[in-house]
Amino acid sequence: MFSLNKSLKIVSFAVYFILLVGISGKLFFEKQFDAFIETISSLKTEKSHSLTIAYADSFAALNPLLNDTGSRSRLLHIYDGLVKIGTDLQIKPGLALSYGSIDDFTWEFRLRPSVKFHNGKPLTADDVIFSLAQAKENPASGVKDLASTIQAVNKIDDERIQLITDSPDPLLLQKLSSFLIFQKDSNPADQSLSIGTGPYKAEKNSQGTVELARFEDYWGEKPVFERVVLQTLAKRDEKISALKNRSVDILANLPADIANNFQYRGYQLASAASLEVNFLMFNFDRVFRSRDLRQAVKLMLNTAQLGRLAQGFSVPATQFVGDGIFGYNPQITLPSRDPVKASELVKKVSGVQPVRVNLDLPRGLEVFGENVSEQLKKINMEVTPQFYPPDQLGQRITNRSSEFFFFGWRSELGDASDFLTAVVHSPSGNFGQFNGGNYRNGEADRLIELSQETLVVDVRLEKLRTVMKKITEDDVIGIPLFSPEILSAVSKKLDFSPRVDGYVLAQEVKL
Repeated sequence: MFSLNKSLKIVSFAVYFILLVGISGKLFFEKQFDAFIETISSLKTEKSHSLTIAYADSFAALNPLLNDTGSRSRLLHIYDGLVKIGTDLQIKPGLALSYGSIDDFTWEFRLRPSVKFHNGKPLTADDVIFSLAQAKENPASGVKDLASTIQAVNKIDDERIQLITDSPDPLLLQKLSSFLIFQKDSNPADQSLSIGTGPYKAEKNSQGTVELARFEDYWGEKPVFERVVLQTLAKRDEKISALKNRSVDILANLPADIANNFQYRGYQLASAASLEVNFLMFNFDRVFRSRDLRQAVKLMLNTAQLGRLAQGFSVPATQFVGDGIFGYNPQITLPSRDPVKASELVKKVSGVQPVRVNLDLPRGLEVFGENVSEQLKKINMEVTPQFYPPDQLGQRITNRSSEFFFFGWRSELGDASDFLTAVVHSPSGNFGQFNGGNYRNGEADRLIELSQETLVVDVRLEKLRTVMKKITEDDVIGIPLFSPEILSAVSKKLDFSPRVDGYVLAQEVKL
């Protein structure tokens, strides 16, 4: 009779022997030993089918109406939209199996059959209509501005809806990707519910950590990992500790200073071009109402040097959106520096008196601010860097009280009109919410508005490119600096490619 105790002793001896061989190998073959340990760890993780992702951005709540980066990073695991944006920024079917425009104002969507919510209830046209109404009307909605052109959503039958806009909207599908669908008559702010149709269902949300379980009745491709933990690691020392302890599988939003000379066992550095462009903006109602002074800054600043302050993980920017964004103008090139001409322009405006200006920056860019100040001091501009927490800086920008400020924009819709309508257009109605520079130009406004209503692709592209050239080269509303790369630390056992929009989603990670 083969006894249980004997079996346990054999298993114990086998484990002991494996470890002994590994430890002995460490003494003579260090690299092979590390590979051995990583293989054992990999097998253990694969067996558990769990994944841990850490984000730098905190999140407000698991409310599907929120649209900040931190919240949306978690929400996209739990909820679906009618359509979704793929890793290549292309629109793909989501809860809508098919869709198309009937005329310039009317779109029809056919819902995917047999879709279930996490509580087992079937998705209906009424759920979609309710969700879109909440996106447009709920006071807490973070996508309200994106829903501004939606006039009505009508139910045709149980599987079809029609969406009516009050004007032609060439970006309707991109905007719809931001509207997440939840159950009719539910309260999206109720954290005890968080019921969607996504590949994962929320099981726990506590102290910045969300625990997810794979939704076995998901309509789409089943994710590899059964369980997922989404952590928040905002502080630098927390990130370093997690990498040293190998307590996370993916560390998203990796700071450049950690990525520089990246050497953490078991991880590899993943990078991709981002949708974000960072730049300096001028306030046209202050000292920089003078184009000569704006042009002087443009001719003087060494933007390549400023980009190197990002530890080399950046791409020089020629304009306010990146290459690959619809509306990017390839005819705009990096400006040539001319410190002599820059000095002459400053002297033309102020004579021998220095030009004094405050530069508003987010905390953490102290070295960057000092560098800008030192460069402009050479042309008799006294720049005083002032540093603020992100929320205070944002308030100063939206109040238009900053005379010179650092700003960044992510073109998440893949289209330049997102930036142009919010930052460049004169403040009016749904336009110019982030026009902190008091820039006003009737011709630019007209072209932006026409681009919002034109469905002919070539015509739209021409208008967007014309505006981009005008604000970058003619009016010089700011100085494009660089596009930071998206950096992530990824376990070597994973198959993962960063998205250009920066979202790290468990359902897109493979073994």
